[in-house]
Amino acid sequence: MKKIFGYVAGAIVAIAVIVFAATSMTSANSRKTTKSTTAAARITLCTNYKKNARDLTFKNGRKGATVTLLNGKQQCVKKTTLKKNGTFTVKLTKKQAKTLSECATFKYSVAKKGAKTYTCSAKVYGKTTVKKTTKKDTSASSSSSNCNN
Repeated sequence: MKKIFGYVAGAIVAIAVIVFAATSMTSANSRKTTKSTTAAARITLCTNYKKNARDLTFKNGRKGATVTLLNGKQQCVKKTTLKKNGTFTVKLTKKQAKTLSECATFKYSVAKKGAKTYTCSAKVYGKTTVKKTTKKDTSASSSSSNCNN
């Protein structure tokens, strides 16, 4: 009887050690949290973006951060990774500038390892193209913007 009790007690201790080890590993992994970026440290546009402009200048850039530009239709226009800290300029092709300017607003998303990804919205300044209707063509739309903001 004492031998059986000894085997059972040993098995219970072994199971307890395994459960304790598994719990310790899980809690160690759950401590790895990402830092949120304060409003002052976030990457922001230096100037207003004018329609079809090919340069966007940002400030507060951090080395290793990835900046993704999205138009108003949530389509990726350009993705770039920063090589140094500070102010930086994203250069766009004519096609990319046109795609970014399709809607009244666009977004840029910033991701960096060890920090939470955040998204900011910016307005597109400048005149919007309006298609004029003539007497012959009455089916033309009065607005060229077809965005779901």
